[in-house]
Amino acid sequence: APILLEWSAAGKPFTVRAAAIGSLGNVDKKNSAITKALAGYLDEPYRLVQFSTILALGRRGDPEAVPALEALIKRSQEVEGGGFTSGQVVSFAQAQVARLKQAAAAAEKK
Repeated sequence: APILLEWSAAGKPFTVRAAAIGSLGNVDKKNSAITKALAGYLDEPYRLVQFSTILALGRRGDPEAVPALEALIKRSQEVEGGGFTSGQVVSFAQAQVARLKQAAAAAEKK
């Protein structure tokens, strides 16, 4: 995970970052520091980074990601003119929020 975090950081090539971010969705899922690092990438203006991060957060299954995803949804909806890409971001993020909330509710029932 440390190497993936290093390569997911700003300043690395976008395609490499996207691959590292995607991989972080599948490793050390109990590590909330990884979830927090990924959530920080949602603030970046780069759609490739946002999409990779949204999907990685959903795969991690950590409900701590919900507030960051909901904030991204709100920001994307407030963008003047919205646009096709903003709509895609909202759709992907909403799907992951629903997935995370459903998983959290199922875990509470156990």
